[in-house]
Amino acid sequence: MKRTLEFYWRLILRAMAEVLVPIDLSPRPEKWKRRNALLRRVGLHIGPGCIIMPGLDSLISLHHLVTIGENCVLGPMVKLWAFHRLQIGTCTVIGAESSFANGSHDPSSLEPSAHPLVIGRGCRIGHGVRIVRGVRIGDLAVIEPGSVVTADVEEAAIVGGVPAHFIAKREIADREHLWGDRWYCPRTFQILPAPAATPTPAPVVS
Repeated sequence: MKRTLEFYWRLILRAMAEVLVPIDLSPRPEKWKRRNALLRRVGLHIGPGCIIMPGLDSLISLHHLVTIGENCVLGPMVKLWAFHRLQIGTCTVIGAESSFANGSHDPSSLEPSAHPLVIGRGCRIGHGVRIVRGVRIGDLAVIEPGSVVTADVEEAAIVGGVPAHFIAKREIADREHLWGDRWYCPRTFQILPAPAATPTPAPVVS
């Protein structure tokens, strides 16, 4: 009975968190603090500075398996089907309607199994990506929209397709854009001041 009540209480808290989504989907993380606080009470481990947009879905009784690092951005309708440890690294951005699942079945016996799924730091995961099985995505990797990832991805690799395959190794800049006016250092994964705006040249009067 206690577990049943706890399950429904978590459902209520998650529904309340949806009410606390900023109307303008603000890029300022302080606007998302109250929502994140409720999602933590549901059981998710969420680092500071995160933006988790509406429609997050997950196995509510297994939220304790999910860890979202600092300054991550999760787009709308992301699904986290965690049957084992599911970790998302600092400064990772995940596109809308992406899904992650680290549970499977043996193709012969159909016996269920699950393995850790680890997303590195500074990754950029496009719209509608599917990451399945227990895989590891290296730091600063880019996964093209619509891809299906079933194997490990190297650090700083660009992959895409169904199933996803290696496309290229990406160049790493001194600073990389996170979200809104937020930038981070790809060596330390610390937030940096926004770059100064380039002044507009004064018109030349002849």
